[in-house]
Amino acid sequence: MNEHDLLLRELERQEAAYNAAMRAVTEPFTSPGYHTTLTEDIGEVHRTRTAAYYALALLDGGLPQHRERAFEVLTRLVEAQDTNPENKTFGIWSWFYEEPLTQMAPPDWNWADFIGKPLLLTLKRHSGTLPEALRGSIEQAVRNACQAIIRRNVGPHYTNIAIMGAFVTLCAGEWLGDADVEAYGLARLQRFYDYTMESGTFQEFNSPTYTTVAIEELSSILTETGSPVARRLAEELLDVAWAIVAERFHPRTGQWSGPHARAYSELLQPHVLSFLQHALEGRVTWLPEEAFHYHTMWYGNRIRCPDKFVSRFVEPRTSSLVQPLLVDAGGKQRYAVTYATEDYSLATVSHGDLWNQRRSLLAYAATPSGPVYVHLRALHDGYDYTGAWLLAAQRDGRALFAVHFATDGGDRHPNLHLIRDGTIRAKDLRLRFEIGGAIESVEADWLPRDGALPRCVGRIGELPITVDLGAAAFGGHAIRYEIARENGTIGVDVILYEGEAQDIRLAALERAIVAGQFALGASTAPYVAATDGETCTLEADGMRIAAPVRPAPIRELTERSIAATGQTEVTP
Repeated sequence: MNEHDLLLRELERQEAAYNAAMRAVTEPFTSPGYHTTLTEDIGEVHRTRTAAYYALALLDGGLPQHRERAFEVLTRLVEAQDTNPENKTFGIWSWFYEEPLTQMAPPDWNWADFIGKPLLLTLKRHSGTLPEALRGSIEQAVRNACQAIIRRNVGPHYTNIAIMGAFVTLCAGEWLGDADVEAYGLARLQRFYDYTMESGTFQEFNSPTYTTVAIEELSSILTETGSPVARRLAEELLDVAWAIVAERFHPRTGQWSGPHARAYSELLQPHVLSFLQHALEGRVTWLPEEAFHYHTMWYGNRIRCPDKFVSRFVEPRTSSLVQPLLVDAGGKQRYAVTYATEDYSLATVSHGDLWNQRRSLLAYAATPSGPVYVHLRALHDGYDYTGAWLLAAQRDGRALFAVHFATDGGDRHPNLHLIRDGTIRAKDLRLRFEIGGAIESVEADWLPRDGALPRCVGRIGELPITVDLGAAAFGGHAIRYEIARENGTIGVDVILYEGEAQDIRLAALERAIVAGQFALGASTAPYVAATDGETCTLEADGMRIAAPVRPAPIRELTERSIAATGQTEVTP
């Protein structure tokens, strides 16, 4: 099926969901848990971003009967933009037509980028078919979006928005004949290039969600810009992006090895596999035609994996990658380690939080029934707790780990949902090695040990898995250990607190830490664990970590922590 046919098939799928009264596509409500105040009670919603994509697709499809609908969708969309330059939200849109910007908590300024792009492409591809008044309205909406992007001036650390904003301003400046906006876009792309090449990777490192977005946006720049300089920068950055994916793709499991700076699921979703299959242009096929998810924003965009990376998606191999990451806010070097064999992969970051979009300790294993993942999580009343921080040192299929606790920073989100006064209110707080996927092949049990903390031993298919604890404390609370089976997963749980909801003042805890060794595909190495009043230290097989045992501000935790192996070293 050619790309135009795929586009028409997707439009046909959306046909039944079109709401003429709302002039938008109807979708079930979903939310990451922030920005919007809407809840699942609302049922179905109408997204502004979907409307922008839908209108462009209707015109890209080229069928005359779709034009009037596209014009209706676009008219409502431009009317929904904040057009008051005095407002902080000038130039952006709300997520949903059901929720105006004034009700969002807070509004999402990324929508200037996400909606500015399809509106700009609408102008570039279909200006001649748009009614004059609508064309003028769209041009003004794009100008407003550019101003919002320039006002916000996102730095190069925010990977996907840094690139998308560069695309919108650079290409809008070219199209609209606005030299200042064009110059801003090119300078923004140059700044992102310089920042990325400093470490050889993105700040939003190795993200199945956002690395693919980065590839799409860089491909858009390459496809649309007339600037030779921008094209050169985009080509070199695309090599970086594709290397990130190809070097960590695990052929036997069909999974994208960690660690992931940002991800929304552990197992690759069909839309990500579809993206990779689309970019590989038939050289690899994971999904049959009926399961392939075509995104209308790929249409007209030259998204292609370079030939030199194709073999990495199909040939099993043993590899060990140690990737320096950009330094943290305290100026400390971080590392991402990924070890893979034909049968499994294990990945860690040297230090970082456990926000629900992080995959800071992540493993994949192949079984006859399908892939299995292991993901280290900290759960506060069942939701991932950002205030838990991981320190790790890894060698091959073994990793020393310590999870300790910050008195500041995020609770549910690093910025939008913060710990207040160094205190959390909780009825349940636990550390979980979550095992998911084809769990019918998984066995795991906590085994007691005389004079030592329990050890969890088990198997994923034929591969041994071990969690060997050297320290576990959370103030004066009694620690419990259990295997929790729920929602199609197995939780290897260290329960720090469970009971009536109560305020827990983190800074008042003398000791709050869980530390030990995790191993997949091999037995754990002999190791020494020692804890004094200030530090928990673990050493094994050339690895060493030293973590503060008392909760403290993030900067203090990272400054005092040490994670070292024979390959990498992080020092205060």
